[in-house]
Amino acid sequence: MSLGASLYHELMEKCYLLQDVEEWSTGNPETVAIPSREMRERLLPGDLVKLHFLIPSDTRTGERMWVQIKEVTDHSYIAVLDNDPVRYFIGLMAANDVVEFEARHVASIWIESDHNWEKRLANVRHPFTSN
Repeated sequence: MSLGASLYHELMEKCYLLQDVEEWSTGNPETVAIPSREMRERLLPGDLVKLHFLIPSDTRTGERMWVQIKEVTDHSYIAVLDNDPVRYFIGLMAANDVVEFEARHVASIWIESDHNWEKRLANVRHPFTSN
């Protein structure tokens, strides 16, 4: 990685945190619903998911944004931001910025009507699971 790319990556890490929505939902089971762990671990390139971006200096403040998955690694997803942030404090981010995250960060999954999740859950081999 070049020095410029390394510095950019470091700045992006300091500009936001990703909320662990799995932990958040466990603490608020009556008010927070997230997709099942199985669904969050079976995402594929092209899928759209919503993440909660938090401000490091005030983790009660942030923005929920969609990202499109581009790559699945052994323990994470690589995606691009699908929109520009509205909030000024996430101003370093822009549409198409790369975001790396884990299944525990997925708050919502955009499901097209033609998605066949039962087939995907039954047949897709994925590095996050032993299936």
